[in-house]
Amino acid sequence: MAKAASRRKSDADDDLERAPWEDGALSVDVTSVPAEAVLKNCLSNDLPLRLAYLKGFAAAATRASRRELNRLLESLGTLLEDEALGVRLEALEQLQQLAKLSGSTLAPDEVVEAVVDALEAQLRPGLEPGGAAGGGRPGVSGTSALPMVREAQLATLDALCGCTAPEVWGPLLSRLSRAANTAQDKPGGVGAAGGAAGPHGLSGGGSKAGADAAFMALSIVAVAARHLPAERGLPVVALAGRLAAHGDMGVREAVASALPRLYARYASAPGSLEQMLAALEPLCNDKVWSVRQACARVLPELSDLCARSAGDLPPSAASTSTSTSTPTHSASAPGPAAAARADRLQARLLRDLLLGALLPFKSQWVVNAARAALGPAIASLRPAVAEGAAAASAAGSGSVESVSAGGSAAGAAVSSAGTRVNGVGAAGVHQGGGAAGGGGPGRGEAGEAGGGGLLGPLLDAYCAAAAAVGQGAVEVKRACAESFADVVDQAGPARWAQLQPVLKRLLATSDAPTLGALVGGAERVIRRLAPAPAHPAPTRANGAAEAGASQGPAEAEAAQAKAAEAVVAGPMLFVLREEALALARAASEALAGLLEVCPAGLQRDLLELLPQLSAPPAGPEAAVDRCGDWRSRRALARGLARAAAAVAPRAGPEAVAAVARCAVELCGDPVWAVRREAAVQVGAMLQAALPSAVEEPRTTGLRKKEPELGAQPAESGSAAAAAGAEAEADAGSGALRRLRLDEAGPAEGAGGASTTGRNGGGLEGGALAGLGPGLPDRTEAQRLWLTRALALGELEAGAGGGAGAGAGGGGGGGEATGLLVGWLREVMARRTHVDAALVVAACAGAGTAALTSSGRAGRARFCGRP
Repeated sequence: MAKAASRRKSDADDDLERAPWEDGALSVDVTSVPAEAVLKNCLSNDLPLRLAYLKGFAAAATRASRRELNRLLESLGTLLEDEALGVRLEALEQLQQLAKLSGSTLAPDEVVEAVVDALEAQLRPGLEPGGAAGGGRPGVSGTSALPMVREAQLATLDALCGCTAPEVWGPLLSRLSRAANTAQDKPGGVGAAGGAAGPHGLSGGGSKAGADAAFMALSIVAVAARHLPAERGLPVVALAGRLAAHGDMGVREAVASALPRLYARYASAPGSLEQMLAALEPLCNDKVWSVRQACARVLPELSDLCARSAGDLPPSAASTSTSTSTPTHSASAPGPAAAARADRLQARLLRDLLLGALLPFKSQWVVNAARAALGPAIASLRPAVAEGAAAASAAGSGSVESVSAGGSAAGAAVSSAGTRVNGVGAAGVHQGGGAAGGGGPGRGEAGEAGGGGLLGPLLDAYCAAAAAVGQGAVEVKRACAESFADVVDQAGPARWAQLQPVLKRLLATSDAPTLGALVGGAERVIRRLAPAPAHPAPTRANGAAEAGASQGPAEAEAAQAKAAEAVVAGPMLFVLREEALALARAASEALAGLLEVCPAGLQRDLLELLPQLSAPPAGPEAAVDRCGDWRSRRALARGLARAAAAVAPRAGPEAVAAVARCAVELCGDPVWAVRREAAVQVGAMLQAALPSAVEEPRTTGLRKKEPELGAQPAESGSAAAAAGAEAEADAGSGALRRLRLDEAGPAEGAGGASTTGRNGGGLEGGALAGLGPGLPDRTEAQRLWLTRALALGELEAGAGGGAGAGAGGGGGGGEATGLLVGWLREVMARRTHVDAALVVAACAGAGTAALTSSGRAGRARFCGRP
């Protein structure tokens, strides 16, 4: 009998001892271990063994019998209360997996019920202000209070709500919210004697246990706000209003920071934003500066929620990033009542709280946070709130370019009221609002909300913030620079005289992020100051009406050039020249867009930056970091084709040649990502340089002058194009014969390649050999385009020699094309794997450039896709 007992003990210990170890860590293939063995090892006293087998707990439940499944579910409480932190965290992770895999078990309903009960047992103790947060076993309360355990518990709750039906998690969230509300009435909570913060949150104390319970309650409310509909979620979210009066200032800060996430899905629900403002107002008047600072930081997001609650404005980036869930209420047919409500709430938020409570506060930290919020707040203004209801209704379209008398009066009142530490006094704000408030009868509720227009007072405060000095001034100016384009977009050309000194003042700083933000938004500013004409460019079909119709585009181009001179010329161009390396990322990303909106003189000045922006590290710096800031060079390469198209009609062929030289230089960059992007742009520029005769190989002669590299094709009725075509017909006839290729020609392999003459034969064959045998479906299209691109160089040379003008009207277009075609020939001749990949990238770029003319089928053909 003793021998049999020893054998049974040995069999029982087999699963505990026979486990592989790798690099000091236990590694077990839990997918092949029986459920009974997983349970046995999860409850062992060996911590590494327990943790290793716990990773397969949820998977074992899917293979378990009914009896084994019941035993696994019974062990959940023990594992979730384990004294080892790693075991508790892994048990919570397995609880998530068990909820997701419940449908694969023998008893799905019992599994879900066990998961809900186990999770609720973990969360409830954390809601008690004065109780232990452990759950039962002695010595575990300290582990439960750790932030990582709280985060894991809340993540499990959120995952449970995401993978199960509302009938499962809805009652759980309701029970937890009721428990949280009840717990706040106990000693240490909000409603207990001595536990509340008093009027406007005057207290800064509170027990540690009460604060932890409040944090857990607020976190559960945030999870509920992500999943519950408005009719059930708003009563739960109302707990945040109670927590706003908590005695611990950290809780009040957390409530202020969480308000945008709590109400993002309920913004259009009746009474939701009113409930939010009721919770926010005492926080904005709190005596603790850090609570007010938290309010100032979230004020732009709350203003955006108010602005878009009516559903009559498109969603912004701030509103979409606030919540990943779909709003439960949306105004399908926005009406005057919803718009008036949005106007009233936003005006109350910005006038009473931002301008009235936060900016005039004595703490510099609060003032700096409020100043940083001014730009996003201005960008989120509704038309009626910005210029006043009377001006908005008079404008009809809601344009911000017309400045209302009420807004001007408000701005004058603020300016005459004097300044304090923030440049805008509270008395001046209210005085300005009152002066503009008498904007006329018939304004109703929306007119009262607008208060005569808040754009003027907010712009005055914004301009004062841009001139901030002292502690925190760098961060304030950086925030002003990041929102400068949005502010100009909201203010319009009518207030550019007020904002242009702000631009110059910010450009005088030495902070690289501030300067980079201004450079990045310069294109938007120029386009807002000089918008494009509403009607399309006139055609040449009606010569009599063309002179009058062309005044619009001509005036718009002149206005755009004037705006570009005001924004880019002077301080910004000086900063770009002197700080090109420090602003490499921002300048590289913005260069193509700036070239599109600048006149010829500024385009040439901006092109002088290309050598500095495209050069890799050299000298001692290259020995330390051979790649340098390669992402900025990749961003520069990504916009070269766009830059070539922008400078061709204005700055001439020399500018196009400068862009082509930059592209060729970047094709030799030490970083492959930069080389590939530059090769794509080379293909796009060569595709744009191909004349229409190349696109139609069965034509019998040159029908028109080939376009300059990157330029649009010439007008069909242009006399200059017709004269150029006649002059170049004889010179380019030989090259044109080599371009007339049938689609079936390249399929003949090397024999077909020999028809391209001395430029096409050996070079093209070498390139196709270098492409390798793995591209049978796309080699034919690539061979055809490569043949045409190589022949383009000879066509340019023949046209330039015969007519003396070249593709660019002075030899510059031929120079750019010669640079690109020369690089293509050189790369094709080397026949290495890397060079073959560059050739493929150039073909892909050509297919992308041909998308407008060939459609998606052409792009797929060039890119090698079916």
